[in-house]
Amino acid sequence: MIGVRGLAAAIFNITVGAAIFVLPAHVAGNLGAAAPLAYLVCAVATALVALCIAEAGSRFPRSGGPYAYVETAFGPYAGYLCGVLLWLGITLAMGAVATVLADAVGELLPGVGGQLPRALFLVVIIASLAVVNIRGAALGSRVSGIATVAKVVPLIAFVALGLSHVRAENLALGSFPSLARLGESGLLLMFAFFGMESALQVSGEVRDAARAVPRAIALAVTGVGVLYIAVQLVAQGILGSALAAPETAKAPLAAAAVQFAGPTGSTLILIAMIVSTFGFMTATMLSTPRTLFALAVDGYLPQPLAAVHRAHHTPYVAIAIQGVIVCAIAITGTYVKLAIMANVAILFVYLACCLGVWRLRRLDAGAADKPFVMPAGRVVPWIAAGLIVVLLARATAQAWLLTGGVMAAASLAFLARRGSLQPSGRRLEYPGTPGARRGAGPPGGVAGAQGSGQMTEAGEPWGKHAPRGVERWLIAFCRRLPRNWLGARLAVFLRHPVKYGPDTPLDVEVWGLRLRLHRRGNYSETALLFRPESFDPAERDVLKSRIASATVFLDLGANAGAYSFWAYNRLGPACRIVAVEPDPELYARLAFNIATNRASITPVRAALGDHPGRLPLFINPERRGQNSLLARPGASQPAESVVVDVMTLPDLLAAVAVDHVDVMKIDLEGMEYPVLHHFFQTAGRRLWP
Repeated sequence: MIGVRGLAAAIFNITVGAAIFVLPAHVAGNLGAAAPLAYLVCAVATALVALCIAEAGSRFPRSGGPYAYVETAFGPYAGYLCGVLLWLGITLAMGAVATVLADAVGELLPGVGGQLPRALFLVVIIASLAVVNIRGAALGSRVSGIATVAKVVPLIAFVALGLSHVRAENLALGSFPSLARLGESGLLLMFAFFGMESALQVSGEVRDAARAVPRAIALAVTGVGVLYIAVQLVAQGILGSALAAPETAKAPLAAAAVQFAGPTGSTLILIAMIVSTFGFMTATMLSTPRTLFALAVDGYLPQPLAAVHRAHHTPYVAIAIQGVIVCAIAITGTYVKLAIMANVAILFVYLACCLGVWRLRRLDAGAADKPFVMPAGRVVPWIAAGLIVVLLARATAQAWLLTGGVMAAASLAFLARRGSLQPSGRRLEYPGTPGARRGAGPPGGVAGAQGSGQMTEAGEPWGKHAPRGVERWLIAFCRRLPRNWLGARLAVFLRHPVKYGPDTPLDVEVWGLRLRLHRRGNYSETALLFRPESFDPAERDVLKSRIASATVFLDLGANAGAYSFWAYNRLGPACRIVAVEPDPELYARLAFNIATNRASITPVRAALGDHPGRLPLFINPERRGQNSLLARPGASQPAESVVVDVMTLPDLLAAVAVDHVDVMKIDLEGMEYPVLHHFFQTAGRRLWP
């Protein structure tokens, strides 16, 4: 469990970034000696937003992030827009930080300071990072530790050594700045306070959260605010009005360090800027392209962006496109313009999180048994939302046009995708499987794979088969029965009229999701229909202790997707869930339910084995949970067989661009040992769960 100091340290480390090396000059130019007031405004806004995100995060321990909270509160469209805005904000931030990197290098190496050399430098750096990530090297994790030390230690040293050189007259406050100028500076300065939401996603695992979370937030935000204000006061106290001069604006702390530490001090500050900005670039170049990849897989972006490199198993097209976008905006934009546009996108996400807290309370959404509830919880979200609106009101027309244009384009993509029920359920093309081809139909020999089951799913929207009358009452009553032996026996008796009624599916809600389930012929669907909380309780209890920190969950032998939907309900869309099912009928049901809920679950229609190829899958339509590649003596005899594609587990991971596995549920009806034996013999240890 995480304590107050551990959570506070995480928030502090993530929040303090490269922006503070540059922003003092711009804030001083706008507010003069009143610059610390802007830091106070941003610190208060950050603390209030942090409380909202902490409460939401306690309901989605260690995963999901803002888009999970917003999606649960306001639906898939809002969650989707939130994800798009997060990508936009981070991409613009990458461009802004890249300009700082180029400016710092230009100060050290004047030859890079010209317009053309600067552009070439940006192209080389960003292209190099893209190539490194396409090749799969985890450069970001290697640099992050160095960057943490490089950004914090020099700032503390700058304050400690420069304090004695501050001139009081440079800090004399004249007239109080107007609220408009204070808002403009606050909007820009928020760039230095972003990032705390990443640390607060673990608030569901904090010891004594009701006490620890607000204290950790107060401690961290106070620490960040004190450090930032101290840096501002020292820089402004040394340079005075010269802090905002054009010749010092690119590296104001380096210019101030010259006054008390000479050229050596200035050089050390510039090196710290370079390491800090490079650390940010490596980390974001690793993670941000995956958003483009995920949107393409889900059908929102052109399919080439979903391509996976056959040798390195990375989304190389998405990484390349991300690099091109960042390079273009870094070359053509300025730090201030890019930072403000990034802030507008991220502030919209924060606004949605603040407004979503009350909705999450009403829904009692998420996985935590005792979620953290913020102090003064009725008013904090609205105060935070009000401050965000005030800051957004000072945004430039260019920032509004860009954000509005991206939201409009994303909305059109969302509407276009709604016309297809299986955008993310497309048949994946994976290496090593004979006959696999893009857009291929069912494998040869599949009798009725596109028959009545799939046509029923695709042709009728969810709700068409909602239970009514006695059926609805019996289902609700069975779900309310106690979770013990007597309750189970009563449910078996009471469900008979529904289970053996018309041969049609039923549309019901399970774990907050809209599912179409079949009455009989599949134990998993029957259990979810009548007694979802009693479905595999021992297995789910084991998973609960391991799944909280998962970012990748494999459901091998997914059947109708019970475990996948259960995991999605607990973890939200941030966790990568891959559901593998070879039975064409069960796959169609799975894909329909995924599409109905716009769930970020990747379905794969394939069987798993110890070598790729095509094999018959033996199917018993009355007990589809027993489908197997093995014809086992003594088992219920299959009524039919279907030829299916078979892939190995390493090939599966490559096909879906998964580079590690956190949790794996496997139920392959006798094929578990061959699949796992081949996996542990051939896959690198980094892939092991």
